[in-house]
Amino acid sequence: MEQDGLKPKACPHCGSQDTYLAIRGDRHGFSVLCESCGLTGPSSNVQQHAVEAWNSLYIRKKGKHNWWFLRIFDS
Repeated sequence: MEQDGLKPKACPHCGSQDTYLAIRGDRHGFSVLCESCGLTGPSSNVQQHAVEAWNSLYIRKKGKHNWWFLRIFDS
């Protein structure tokens, strides 16, 4: 993934730099995972899209639960 110039940012939940692009269990897509806390980002059939989605995540803490959201921007 680094050859494309796009790499996963730090985990939006725990701040760990131990994030990596993984092939989903069904081998039909990709997701970014955090090795430290286990957060899994949105999946995509395209590696670059999975990393872009991860890099757009933010965490909103509400009560006892954490919710992750994708930032959506208009072009």
